[in-house]
Amino acid sequence: VLQTLTVLLTSDVWSLRTMACDALAEWGAGAREALPALRKALEDPDPAVCEAATKAITAIEEDK
Repeated sequence: VLQTLTVLLTSDVWSLRTMACDALAEWGAGAREALPALRKALEDPDPAVCEAATKAITAIEEDK
């Protein structure tokens, strides 16, 4: 599942990219390996994706 969510971060559909970020945020520390892809999503042209990626990174990094 984690690999699928990471792949969805590069989807052509902005809503799928946003949902993937949200799902990764829910995984917390278990999604640490997705951090490089989430950091790349910070450069997404869609502001909603950037916001979701920021939230996901914060959720993952703060989860112990």
